[in-house]
Amino acid sequence: RPSVWWLLVTTVAAALAVVLALVALQHQREVTRPVGEGDLFVNDAREGAHSVARFIADGDSVESAVKRLRNQLNIEAVAAVSDGLVVAATAPELVGVALSNPVLSFGHESQRVTAIAVGSPTQISIDGVAEWETGDVLYQVHQPSVDGGPSLLLFYDVGELLERRIRTTGIAPLTLQLTAAALGLALVAAMLLIGRARTVRRYRELARESEMLHRHATELTLTNVALEEARTQAEHALAMAEETNRIRAEFVLMINHELRTPLASVVTGAELLQMDADLSEDDRKTIVSDMVTDGNRLYGMIAQMLAVARIENRGFEFDLGPVRLDVLCDQVEAAHPRLRVDHSGASHEVVESASVRTDAQTVAQLVASLTDNAFNHGASNVVLECSAELTDPPMLVKGSLPDNAIYLSVVDDGPGIDEAFLPRIFEKFEKKSFSSGTGLGLYLAQMMAEALEGAIAVHTSASGTRMTVALPVIAVANPVGASA
Repeated sequence: RPSVWWLLVTTVAAALAVVLALVALQHQREVTRPVGEGDLFVNDAREGAHSVARFIADGDSVESAVKRLRNQLNIEAVAAVSDGLVVAATAPELVGVALSNPVLSFGHESQRVTAIAVGSPTQISIDGVAEWETGDVLYQVHQPSVDGGPSLLLFYDVGELLERRIRTTGIAPLTLQLTAAALGLALVAAMLLIGRARTVRRYRELARESEMLHRHATELTLTNVALEEARTQAEHALAMAEETNRIRAEFVLMINHELRTPLASVVTGAELLQMDADLSEDDRKTIVSDMVTDGNRLYGMIAQMLAVARIENRGFEFDLGPVRLDVLCDQVEAAHPRLRVDHSGASHEVVESASVRTDAQTVAQLVASLTDNAFNHGASNVVLECSAELTDPPMLVKGSLPDNAIYLSVVDDGPGIDEAFLPRIFEKFEKKSFSSGTGLGLYLAQMMAEALEGAIAVHTSASGTRMTVALPVIAVANPVGASA
């Protein structure tokens, strides 16, 4: 977009060039136009009257003033007239001569410019040399008084007057000056226009280059973003792969230890029963009992790993339906003989007859998994509590807590969970180094809780851990002993 200053300068230069060209043309027309006598003597008479008045005002005498005017106009003679008589003249012979021509007399009386070609009233000399005799025809012009000066009488040689009418046809100096100025301004305007055109073209080229660079910069930015995302994904994938390899290695070591220990116990017990016939009946019973315990432990770990693999591949296969909480507690207690259900407390009485939307067998497995986890991590006593609200504020929640829920809390007296390890307890194969098990118990419990449309909330301290399962409730019956 052109600037205001550029438009202003270009317009002014072009306008001045046009004006100067027109003035030069008009001046040349004026200087080359043929003029008539009137143009000459009227202009000479008017300018002469003003000049004489100025000379006299500057202190010159009338005689000196008319002599200066004659030299200025370069004519035959100049005379000052007062009351019809010549009072001063460049030719002494004219002083005291009266205006005898009627035309000139009329002009003097009426104060008008008059002119006539008529014989000279007397001899006229220039610088003491007689140039004109009495009766020689001269062109005489009368100019009235101007600015307080005298009336003037101008004498022209008719032949010279005719020569002055023919002006030169060459170019006047002023015309040349005006034309040169007009050409200079036109050149300035043209240079501004050309410069502007080149500037606009260059600006458009720069704009295209800038747009191209901006497009390339945008593409590079997008490429860098994509590369950064790819790098981040690659680093994440690498970290996941390294973590997977670490977990796999630890899992292999854990399986090697956890499976070999009960399996070695079973094999050892079987070999003792086979080879040592002198064993007492009590020893045999003890060995068989240990073998059964280790076998069940081995079976439980294998069953747990198979359950995780089955759930991850095919998901859970059960139907959610209404289950009374007292029935559910009986199934949970029967599923794990070391778990004690706390039937005391008003809260338990309120929720004991409640119905929840769940699958009883899955809940029993879930609570059993939490109970095994508690015993595996050093708990001596594990209690199941039922309540209508969370007893302790949760420090970690897995799943979505239902708006209306019944809470089954597995409470142990173990050493608690380390605060730094707490965020990872529900991850696959994560477990404390000193604890037994596969590290799949809480991972399996989380999947079961989420499948039951519930959640698991964890609160832990140095005096024990509370794992609370939240199940969506359908209805709560009146507490025992309450009136309808």
